[in-house]
Amino acid sequence: MSLITFILTSSSIIGWILYIIEKKKRTTETVEIALINESIGNMVDSAQSDKEMERLSIVARQTENAIMIMDPDGNIEWVNEGFTRMYGYTYSEFISKLGSNIRQTSFNGAIEERLYSCTHLGKPVFYEALNITKNGEAIWTHTSLTPIYDDAGKLAYLATIDSDISRRKESGDELLKAIEHLSSRINKLSVEQKK
Repeated sequence: MSLITFILTSSSIIGWILYIIEKKKRTTETVEIALINESIGNMVDSAQSDKEMERLSIVARQTENAIMIMDPDGNIEWVNEGFTRMYGYTYSEFISKLGSNIRQTSFNGAIEERLYSCTHLGKPVFYEALNITKNGEAIWTHTSLTPIYDDAGKLAYLATIDSDISRRKESGDELLKAIEHLSSRINKLSVEQKK
């Protein structure tokens, strides 16, 4: 091999080596850029997730409804401030006085059936119940018992949301009394007219 052929061949090989190094460098830069973009995307997703969590936190704190989060077996893990306002109990007071499982704390006689529908059939359950607050006051609540699933479709939590419907119940009772009174008066007038 002549010196010129060797130089041309060597420079050609060196050129290829430089090309491969440059290509690898670009590939590495592309991978690094992709990773940076993914990280930025994750930060944006995280920021959006944080914003969503902040909104949910505000709702959970500010709502007048009582919210309770339980594990799939009904063990109470968390209650919101609305729960404390409605029932008068903090989380620790509630579980120490009434128990740590919804089966112990529920005033509803059909709680087992409702839990079964929720946990085994995957259906939200709605019901009304008369509950007793910490100070002994009886209040009517409308309860929504809902299954919450993780991304894999596995039951992760149960949630209850209680709304105080005492006024509505009282108004309904007053209306029934008024109807009974009117009905009684109509019957009495009807009997008097027949005489």
